[in-house]
Amino acid sequence: MLIISLTKHKFGIGFCIRDGKGTFIKAKTKLCQGTPTPHEAEVFAFHQAIQLIQQLNLHNVMFEPVCKMIKDNITNSTVGHNV
Repeated sequence: MLIISLTKHKFGIGFCIRDGKGTFIKAKTKLCQGTPTPHEAEVFAFHQAIQLIQQLNLHNVMFEPVCKMIKDNITNSTVGHNV
């Protein structure tokens, strides 16, 4: 989830983590100052997700980003790599 308000100079992100069966594990939302481009905000959200995954000590994680550019970058640069 991504929301950008140009008039209030804020943006919000949100994501959830599920296990292999689709069972909910944890979610995070965050309201931030600034007006990034949609791509920048998506990258920020992706980074926040990676940090939470590391904090939870999760392994063999699959990502399902919404942004096509991020999907393409992950597919082209990290195939076979663990985060």
